Amino acid sequence: MKVYIAGPMSGLPNFNRDRFNEIAGLVVKSGNIPLNPAILPDGLPERDYMAIGIAMLQCADAI
Repeated sequence: MKVYIAGPMSGLPNFNRDRFNEIAGLVVKSGNIPLNPAILPDGLPERDYMAIGIAMLQCADAI
C-alpha cells in the first residue's frame, strides 16, 4: 500500500523533515511504501510543491 505522509511543514524548523522521515521509516517497517513530501528539494516555487503533493496524494492508497 502507498501511504502519503501528511502533516505540518511550513514555518517549522527544517520543514519538519525529521518527523516526516521518522514516519516514513515506520511506513516502510510496516511493509508499505511511503509517499513523503519532505524528500522534495528546497528552492522550488510553492506551486510546484503543491502540484507534486497533489500528484502524490492521487497515487496514495492511504493518508
